[in-house]
Amino acid sequence: MDAIPSPIDPATLLPRSRYACPLCVVQTTGEPGMRWVRCPLVHDEAICMGCCRDTQAVARAVDFDGDPYRSLFDDIARSRGASIHALRRACLAHQHALALAALEGLAPEADDRAAPLIARVGPRPSRSRRRTIGRGRRRSPPSRRRRLRS
Repeated sequence: MDAIPSPIDPATLLPRSRYACPLCVVQTTGEPGMRWVRCPLVHDEAICMGCCRDTQAVARAVDFDGDPYRSLFDDIARSRGASIHALRRACLAHQHALALAALEGLAPEADDRAAPLIARVGPRPSRSRRRTIGRGRRRSPPSRRRRLRS
């Protein structure tokens, strides 16, 4: 489940035709169809949707320190004078808050955002199936296996 903040109107960004994403410095408000969101990693400045998704993916990486795109966090930390791990915690906390709001129905389109997550989780497994999950194939006791071989 992506935890994307609500998009903001690019007309509210100053300078209107020259505002560039502070992370990639490539996307500008002059490009039609570009979506912008506020990001706590850059003191709630607006960033482009591509950088939002990229930083969120890196923050959620299981092997954060070994992630090939961790340099995104290195660059932000260097420019903001903050700890890399503090930035990661801030990003994860922001995603967590957005996901909770969506699941509680506080965010716009909360049902639309939660539906794929709920569908993926699916129904609860039956009792007999729950006992074997994660254990592999059930084996007969050793005494029975010996009898079967002879």
